[in-house]
Amino acid sequence: EVYRPRITGNFEIPAHVGKLVAQWDSPEFISRDNASGMREDDYVVGLVLNGIAVAFPMWVADNYHIVNCVIGGVPVVYVTCERCQSGSAFHSVVNGKPVKFSAMGMYNASLTMTDRAGFLHRPGSLWLHYEGVCIDGPRLGVFLDSIPTFHTTWHDWLQLHPDSLV
Repeated sequence: EVYRPRITGNFEIPAHVGKLVAQWDSPEFISRDNASGMREDDYVVGLVLNGIAVAFPMWVADNYHIVNCVIGGVPVVYVTCERCQSGSAFHSVVNGKPVKFSAMGMYNASLTMTDRAGFLHRPGSLWLHYEGVCIDGPRLGVFLDSIPTFHTTWHDWLQLHPDSLV
């Protein structure tokens, strides 16, 4: 079904839930040698960007759902949804400018996010976290460029990427 902003009043609870979800801006990535809290069987979502491997542990990321970070000089948004057990990553650049995201609520049982670029000066757009598509607002129909992610264990990720950050 097509997203219809006029009916969102029917979904007050999901909107309030979204406002309670915190995003994490500018996390510090550490080397595997300094990651003493990681266990071999920890579930991670990994990505490689410009030759830099990074693993997002689900036991950490699920507390924030949205991680706005920079990897190898590239703005990235990593998004996870406990409900659908997903982990997606995108270049967080729209119209050539970096954009940070926050959780906004749920739509069709999927986490929605809003961009914070110019948030005080105009309404943000709403984006689906899994596809990276804008479903409402000034950027309607725009897709974020996706970054392939890999769902695995910390042990298996390190077998492929021994120099990974976490």
